[in-house]
Amino acid sequence: MTQPTLLGRVSGAVPWALVARAVRLASAIVTSVVIVRSLGIHDYGLLALVRVTMAFLALPVGVGMGQALLRFLPELAVRSGGRGGRRLLVTGLVVQLSAWAALSLAVFLARDAFDAFFKADLAGYVLLATLLLLVGSLRGFFDSALTASYDMRRLALLGTIGSIVQLAATWSFLAGGAGIAGVLIATAVGELVPTLGAMRRAFAVFREPVEAIAPRRLFGYSLPFVFLSVLNMITWKQSETIFLGHFHSAELAGLFDLAYKLPQQLLEFVPDAIWPLVLAAMSESYTKNREGLRRLVDLYYRLLFLIVPPLSLFGIVFGDRILAVLYPGAEWAPAGIYCQILFGVFSLSFFGTPLSMAIYVLEKSWANFLLALLFAAINLGLDLVLIPRFGLVGAIIPVTIAIGISPIARWFAVRALMGSVSIPWRFIGRAYLVSLPLVALAPFRDRVDSVPALFGAGVAAAAIVFASIRVFGLLSATERDLIARSKLPLKGALLRVFAGSPA
Repeated sequence: MTQPTLLGRVSGAVPWALVARAVRLASAIVTSVVIVRSLGIHDYGLLALVRVTMAFLALPVGVGMGQALLRFLPELAVRSGGRGGRRLLVTGLVVQLSAWAALSLAVFLARDAFDAFFKADLAGYVLLATLLLLVGSLRGFFDSALTASYDMRRLALLGTIGSIVQLAATWSFLAGGAGIAGVLIATAVGELVPTLGAMRRAFAVFREPVEAIAPRRLFGYSLPFVFLSVLNMITWKQSETIFLGHFHSAELAGLFDLAYKLPQQLLEFVPDAIWPLVLAAMSESYTKNREGLRRLVDLYYRLLFLIVPPLSLFGIVFGDRILAVLYPGAEWAPAGIYCQILFGVFSLSFFGTPLSMAIYVLEKSWANFLLALLFAAINLGLDLVLIPRFGLVGAIIPVTIAIGISPIARWFAVRALMGSVSIPWRFIGRAYLVSLPLVALAPFRDRVDSVPALFGAGVAAAAIVFASIRVFGLLSATERDLIARSKLPLKGALLRVFAGSPA
């Protein structure tokens, strides 16, 4: 039996990654609706502050080990015939357990500082969330291991089970009056089954204790991710939520969190589902043929911008209506306009995503760190100037500026590190042009006042985009050939719908 090609393995895994992500997205939205309607604006704001705090605290617990698996397991597999990596798994597991124990002690000793900073009773929730944090950290770690082996079918099944368990646990705890603590416990319960399943499978797949990655190389790659992730979170959301809670109120922090979350979840649906696969594929390709990295950067751009423009334009038109349908009530209405704005702002970030990925594969994490430091400095400086005075408006401006300059800076960095890089500008421009007909749905905005009406708007938008892609010929011979050579299910139907061509 012939060894499947990299394209075949990745394309065969992509549908399962998307299925898993779709289930998690749907479950997350339903869970969010249950939480928001049960807690109300004040307690939801407190929960948002706890979650943001934990997003920062989770980073030192992970120690960048999940990213290290995505980078080095494919390399070890190439060297050992596909089974090497047990030592790397054990090392990562021990490192994370040690980091979690140290963090739990530190949070316990500093618990009063959280109450003082937010001027609210949060210390107990933060300590509880820290103790539960280990489950989520290990889930991300072992999910990365399965992704590195392209075992997305198993990952999709485990993720589906976890999402359903989390939704059921959240509803049960909130119905019983457990409040914020119940939401935190339900999240950990939902992550426990996927964590155990992925751990068992990872140690079965990567069972050979081949030569380990040298500690200097391992931690030289993983540790910058901790600092880099902190800086990225400052740029992408968390600093605004924290400062709104500190300078204003938990309610304002909750509104910003709600406005931010929807565009983030929808626009990052495909990228979040496939980026671990892309990183693993780029790492494997780069190990075999260093020139293949440029080609994969080009292909990643094409995949991203087949998805991002229509989702972004749909959100700009209907973002406030989506929030009004899912979270009815006058107290949530102010978030609507900011949700629409962020749909447009976030689309800019994807111009730099493949370039950032290339820097990781080159093992030049320091370059991404310096770039993130620049963006975070700009973001934080503007936060401190604008948020105390302008509230929500002051929170939107820093995010917009930092995200807007990030692709330009990353382009210069990649040029310096690897020379010329291929960006399919013509394809990207055509992708936005074929999405413009979605604006024709704007006159029907006021009719989107229920879940069926929202579903109808989504179906109409999808039909318009499919027709536009076909009529204007977005997919060239390059994309059609890739689809034809892939292992995507229903690829013949995809070619007929999008390009009018047989498989």
